[in-house]
Amino acid sequence: FEGTSTRAVAERAGTTHSLLLYHFESKDKLWQATIEDVIGRYKAEFEQRLALVDRSDPAACLRAFVENFVRFSARVPQLHRIMTMESTQGSDRIHWVIDAHLRESFNHVRDLIHRGQMLGQVRDGDAARLYYAIIGLAGTLLSVSTEFRLLTGRDVFTEGEMYHTIGFIFDFIFV
Repeated sequence: FEGTSTRAVAERAGTTHSLLLYHFESKDKLWQATIEDVIGRYKAEFEQRLALVDRSDPAACLRAFVENFVRFSARVPQLHRIMTMESTQGSDRIHWVIDAHLRESFNHVRDLIHRGQMLGQVRDGDAARLYYAIIGLAGTLLSVSTEFRLLTGRDVFTEGEMYHTIGFIFDFIFV
């Protein structure tokens, strides 16, 4: 974020700087619109997955969450990188994302984990930490995909590797 300008973004997008500012007003508003778009697509895909499972079954909903998170993150690995950077910096942008989008999602998934624990479906442990373990297991692997490929010879973006990542997270979460 700090290393670019709206002029550079406009040039790369093949548009004029004045048109970009007309639509977005500022670099912060452009950033917010971009995040709104990405998270909006993520939420829509998650809702589609949830429509295919029994919503009264927390384990089924958690499986839908994990699968959606891994697959979406594989298509948009930049989101995890952006969130990691913003969180590390403690910027106003991370506060905005949390208030506008993440708090509701976090609470929903944390509650699914807790309900799954009460039913004996999910491993014991702090539900918030388990939430972040899921995010970390999926997001970090995709964010360091080049490192992983160079060390293991495997591409985390292939269907087979995504399948194994999802299975690994399931093995970690569920009893």
